[in-house]
Amino acid sequence: MRPPGLGHLRGWETEVALPVTGTFATPSKGSLRADAVLTAPEDGVPVLFVEVDNHTEPAAVVARKIERYQKFFRRQMKDHRGRDVAMWSTLWEDSGRGGFPPVALVFAKDVGAEARLNRMKAIRDASRPCWEGRWESDHGWHVAAEGEEREGWGSFDGTVPVIATHLGQLKAKGPHGAIWWRFGRSEWQTFTVALTNTNTREDYLARDEKRRQEREAARVLEDQAVRDELGALAGVVGVPVLRYGRHPGHGGRVRLPASGRRAVPDV
Repeated sequence: MRPPGLGHLRGWETEVALPVTGTFATPSKGSLRADAVLTAPEDGVPVLFVEVDNHTEPAAVVARKIERYQKFFRRQMKDHRGRDVAMWSTLWEDSGRGGFPPVALVFAKDVGAEARLNRMKAIRDASRPCWEGRWESDHGWHVAAEGEEREGWGSFDGTVPVIATHLGQLKAKGPHGAIWWRFGRSEWQTFTVALTNTNTREDYLARDEKRRQEREAARVLEDQAVRDELGALAGVVGVPVLRYGRHPGHGGRVRLPASGRRAVPDV
């Protein structure tokens, strides 16, 4: 049975001009053309830019394409109200995931698993400044590392999410299978998981709130344990305590009789 696809045929466009300078109708020299662009909001994909790699260009050239994608995504223009907006957003919707729209690299030529993986890694390393997020905290920021437990959160503003797969996986498992490798991660993931940013500020705040609740619950349990222990001691151990009262004829304090004494825990 054929695996389910992504979007519909009407959502695909090919050879789409992305002007680094110039206009969509007349892009200037140095602009790029996406092999394909998919709009499938029904599948949670407002826009996906697709590059098909046939091993006809060096890895460095493919990496420079990702740089030009980033340059195009950064480009601003005036809207009808005179406000500065991202040029790409005048044609396509934002996913709301943070960062720029994603770019999918599909490796179409069967060159063997090892050669293909080496090429993927070479493109990943050469394009690192385009897709790598920053790790932020109250103490500043530095480059983020996937999966590392630290205080803070990852910021992906201005980055291009790059996901890669090969044609054999697409045919066998379809686009919804665990066939995507997002640059910066260490495992194959499903399409939605690969596109979802991790260790975001929202994740950090949720973790911080969870830790606060756990500390509060532990404190309540500790306090209850102390109360239970004191209650148990009060039932079995006591010491005589003198009680004093006021007597108008002796300037104040007098010792009460034994019947007026009470026992308190020997703590």
